[in-house]
Amino acid sequence: MNAALAILRLDLRHVARDRSSILWMLAMPFAFMAFFGNVFRAPDPEPRNRRIAIGVDDSDRTELSRALAASFDTTRYRIVDVAAEVAAGDTTGDEAPVRTLVIPEGLERAVFAGEPVDVTLRRDGGDSEYLLAAQAGVVRALVRVHGALAVAAPESAWTDATLATFRERVERPPPILVSSTWAGQARVPGGYGQSVPGNLVTFLLMSTVIQSATLLTAERTGGTLRRIASQPVARSTYFLGTFLARLTLALVQFVLLVAGAHALFGFRIMGSLLGFAAVGVTFCGTCVALGLWLGTRFETVKQAAMTAWIGALLMAAIGGAWWPLKLVPRWMRTFAHAFPTAWAMDGFHAVTSYAGGFDAVLAPLAVLLAVTLGFFTLSVRAFRPE
Repeated sequence: MNAALAILRLDLRHVARDRSSILWMLAMPFAFMAFFGNVFRAPDPEPRNRRIAIGVDDSDRTELSRALAASFDTTRYRIVDVAAEVAAGDTTGDEAPVRTLVIPEGLERAVFAGEPVDVTLRRDGGDSEYLLAAQAGVVRALVRVHGALAVAAPESAWTDATLATFRERVERPPPILVSSTWAGQARVPGGYGQSVPGNLVTFLLMSTVIQSATLLTAERTGGTLRRIASQPVARSTYFLGTFLARLTLALVQFVLLVAGAHALFGFRIMGSLLGFAAVGVTFCGTCVALGLWLGTRFETVKQAAMTAWIGALLMAAIGGAWWPLKLVPRWMRTFAHAFPTAWAMDGFHAVTSYAGGFDAVLAPLAVLLAVTLGFFTLSVRAFRPE
């Protein structure tokens, strides 16, 4: 443990002296998250769970026009009486209408006369999902009013009997209710749901692998490890201490990036928080083990740095950190899972985009743990002090 603490202090001094490493560990990830999260913003799923405001501008003010406004499903829609709000001086409400249903004067008269009449759905704002939902609500309200008219069968004017029948049909609860809630099951992750996990994987991989590979190569070529080898320190002790020290740095970066993404971009983990943390910790270990293995393979720091940098970028791109793997052909998705980045993205998406539980990350955890143990074993066996 003393060896691990000594190596951790040494690594912290290396990071503190290298200002560019802090830039790539913290500043650049947030910049890339913001850029790609806004450029590839996903449609907001919240309209499925939130009442949608629809304005009603009723110039007719008759039984039929009031029934049309009352026929909306109030569990899905909030009806705003435009004239009443204007008269009261309140045009804000708790949410601005996305569209306004304009009912012309003479609607009821035209219906009783058998004349065609148009009602208009005016666009006031909102994205495509809000607008489609508003259109669907208007169509359902029109169908409901038409059905009530067909049952009441008024002729040229209302009678007590037809009016009572019409009101009863309009106010009657629908025989079938359909309830839909947002379960986080996005077909293709987008926006910050893709940008945050993707850049998390990319920059954890780049900074950890490059630092682990270059520092170990520098220690081998600079004589540091020869001096350590002359001390009563076993090879496994040195490697375990190095692994734990660099894993600590990677975990600090991971925690800061996730906390910053939550504070800056509202990034949320809708599924298992424990599963998300487990994938992050295991992937950090994979990055360290891979970097240590690369550090045993090269004779110069430049070779190690270039190989680690190019390899990290390729694994991030192929593994779905730059774009969702669901957008690529099946054979490319299969090939991508030859790299740990694809398994890490699977694990992160399972508990963020798809709101899964801890059981959803068991397969990615098993693969990442196996890769970590494999590269750590190869590093110990290939290690030479010079």
